[in-house]
Amino acid sequence: MKFSDKVLYLRKKKGLTQQELATLTHVTQGAIQGYETGRIVPHPNTLIQLSKALNVSTVDLIDNERTVN
Repeated sequence: MKFSDKVLYLRKKKGLTQQELATLTHVTQGAIQGYETGRIVPHPNTLIQLSKALNVSTVDLIDNERTVN
C-alpha cells in the first residue's frame, strides 16, 4: 500500500477529518490533502507527527511493502 493510501485509510479509520489531522500534526489541511493524493511528500519531522497522530510507526507509513490495520 502506498504512503498516500495509508494516510487516507488511517485517518478515516481514526474518524479524523483532514483538518483535525492537520491540527494534530501542525500542518495545513491542504498539506494533508496533498499527502493523501500523493502530490506532497511530508518533511521528516511531519512524518513523525503523522505516525504519532495515526498511531503507527514511521516505517509502517513509508514502507510500501507493509500493510497497516
